[in-house]
Amino acid sequence: METELGRADLKDRRLNDRLLTVTKAMASNPAGSIPAASGGFAETMAAYRLFANPKVTAEAIQTPHREQTVARIREEKVVLVVQDTTELDLSRPEQVVAGAGPLGGPGRQGLFLHAELAFTPEGMCLGNVWSKQWSRAPEKVSRARKRPLEEKESARWVEGLQRARGLAEQAPGTQVVCVADSEADMYELFAAAVGGPQRPAVTWLVRACHDRTVRTCAGVTSLRAAVAGEPIRYQETIEVRGRPAPLVQQDKRVRHQPRQSRTSEVAVRARSLELAAPARQAGAALPVQAVLVTEIAPPKGKPPVEWLLLTTLPIATEQDVRRIVQYYRRRFLIEVYFHTLKCCCRVERRRFE
Repeated sequence: METELGRADLKDRRLNDRLLTVTKAMASNPAGSIPAASGGFAETMAAYRLFANPKVTAEAIQTPHREQTVARIREEKVVLVVQDTTELDLSRPEQVVAGAGPLGGPGRQGLFLHAELAFTPEGMCLGNVWSKQWSRAPEKVSRARKRPLEEKESARWVEGLQRARGLAEQAPGTQVVCVADSEADMYELFAAAVGGPQRPAVTWLVRACHDRTVRTCAGVTSLRAAVAGEPIRYQETIEVRGRPAPLVQQDKRVRHQPRQSRTSEVAVRARSLELAAPARQAGAALPVQAVLVTEIAPPKGKPPVEWLLLTTLPIATEQDVRRIVQYYRRRFLIEVYFHTLKCCCRVERRRFE
């Protein structure tokens, strides 16, 4: 951390030195308030002046870290670039935080943070590749389906994929796999990953959310039915992580409901198919591989664990399919990152505007 921060260029040597001092202090006490981490009144005021300085931007601070992240990526044969979004709840009963917008649920205010982190297949974090944050406007907007992609929040997934493509170009000896959860199940994302004369293709792995129309050698059918009819490639035991109740109680989706951690036996199937373009837009059918992971005997009264994964990775052998499942299971590491920001670094409790 110190080496990378030492490369920051805030266009002022004193600012660079102060940034290193403040970051060391906060890293030594990440859960403490800024006064508690600073250790004195003068140091606290110096920290606040640093944060208020217009030269001290997130981009300027993070650029040297990201340059070093690229250097670490070049040393690996395979890198998983995982992207996901989290809410930063800045609701304050006494005063609305300036710049915050509505979140899911009544009365909640805050920001959205979309991050993209690089990991090795073994789970070692190589660094932060890219991030963006935004707040929603308080007034209602037109329905998302009627707006072009660049005006939708979902455009962030395509932006993240383009960042992954940039990494692949900077590290030509490394296979970069862009990994995302079901929010990224977008035809636009899959189409943007296709290569061409001027740009390389991007390898991706996304959990499916929609039971799309697909084409197989037998004709047109639904995505899940196409894969569920395949023979089992292998079975294995996995640890199913528990999850707390959702913050927004109106969210009734099965995969967002609370559950306890458990050990589960799953069956894994896979097949190649073509993903048809949605009816509302023109586009070619895209060749993809689909992997279905299904819990064999879920606890009584509990919905079975099921992952339907779409990817451009090969599925020719059992080892190929196992590799895809392993890569997707690394996705939870970005959840650990978000948990660390909120619970260990307490970013939602910082009294910044």
